[in-house]
Amino acid sequence: MKGYALKKKWSHAVVHSTPVPRRKILLITRKYLGDTVMTLPLIQQLEAHFGEAFYATEGYSTALLEYSGRPTLQRHYPSGILADFKYARFLRTQEFEVALLAKTSFRTAWLARIAKIPQRIGHGGECRAPLLTDPVDFGGASYFAFSLLDLLRPLGVPITLDRPSLPVADRGAMGLELLQGATVGIQAGATSGMKRLSRDQLTHLMAFFSDRCHRVAILGGPEESPFADQLREISPVPFVNLVGKTNLAGLCSTLSQLNLVVGGDTGLLHLASAVGATTVQVFGSTNYRGFGNAFGNNQVVVSQDGNVKSIPSSFLIKAAEEALDAG
Repeated sequence: MKGYALKKKWSHAVVHSTPVPRRKILLITRKYLGDTVMTLPLIQQLEAHFGEAFYATEGYSTALLEYSGRPTLQRHYPSGILADFKYARFLRTQEFEVALLAKTSFRTAWLARIAKIPQRIGHGGECRAPLLTDPVDFGGASYFAFSLLDLLRPLGVPITLDRPSLPVADRGAMGLELLQGATVGIQAGATSGMKRLSRDQLTHLMAFFSDRCHRVAILGGPEESPFADQLREISPVPFVNLVGKTNLAGLCSTLSQLNLVVGGDTGLLHLASAVGATTVQVFGSTNYRGFGNAFGNNQVVVSQDGNVKSIPSSFLIKAAEEALDAG
């Protein structure tokens, strides 16, 4: 069985009124959901100029890009030097002309180099520059989606500083059914404990939303089910438990129908913002300047000591209240 799979779907291709140079482009993404959401403006502007691209993906990024009908090239071999050489040999057979490296790792730059892709564009820090034909400075202090857009400059693509956005396939019809009347979403868990709100914070938020006549839906992936079960035992109000009960299409549809989504700096919060929901995004030690969606009616709350659990519940409630009132 082959170690790679190329899934081609062309429904997303853009029709241009004027011809543009055709180039076979590979974009290598990060594997995390939030990082891939941040890559969407890069992807959309790349496609608007060239019409199509291919995406080397893994993890959650594969599901997100396939949801939007994009051609993904998945790596199934385990990691290792020999596997990298096999993967590079496969990439050479695809005859890519350009590699855009949204995944900022030395290994990714090295892989594009041994795959002999003629033009290799990526952020040049951490000893990657010698492996790239077009190293780009990384604006680490700026919004991450904007830093990724800089990768288009060597291709001569005019850049627009767009925020991440993702159209919802069913316009929210599935979400309305799943939510059972809920209008506010909370992510009770998170893969990283540093991004997880405390039980006390969660129960105070839920009581506040109930007082404002909002029914709450608890959201998250299957691995977060224990947190939802624990919350049910202590919650002052009933809630709709959707943790682990939606696929990506269902989650996008659900998020698009909520008035507000509250949680840590997670992929779910980035996805919520991209589909049009207002968010309260709570940061501990992670980079709020790079990943805080501080636009529209969104609220970005930052802990002074790097611990999300130390933020007073009253402060989170105030941020949620401001977000709801602004909407």
